[in-house]
Amino acid sequence: MIVLVDYSTPMSAHVEGGGAYSASSRNNLSSRLSATFGLSLDVPLDHPGQWSSRRMHLVGTALACFSGATGALVLVGYATRQARIVQVAPSLPPMYPNTALALISGAVAVVGLQRNRREPRVVASVAAWVVLAIGLVGLVLN
Repeated sequence: MIVLVDYSTPMSAHVEGGGAYSASSRNNLSSRLSATFGLSLDVPLDHPGQWSSRRMHLVGTALACFSGATGALVLVGYATRQARIVQVAPSLPPMYPNTALALISGAVAVVGLQRNRREPRVVASVAAWVVLAIGLVGLVLN
């Protein structure tokens, strides 16, 4: 059920029946928002073939790679006993190895889910389960 407020008379509303959001009610609401506040609900949706959708995939992949590299760097810091890599500042707590593993697994999951073949998706699913398991173990132990 959608309630549309009618601003032409004080305290009145129009209810669209059945819970369906019809095109006429959308256009009516859109025109009222546009006239009252200068807002518009007509936002174009991205389709998989558009450039902006590809750009968002690239940004997501880059951010996932950055977080995975951060996790790998922290694990290298633990392996070489470099406190400066593990703990950025003396006033901040260090990143624990399980957090670094979760970052790497999350990066693998994000990158794997963006592929269209079956094998990367299976690896991504396993990596997502690893992230869940690390989170649940940390939650139970603390």
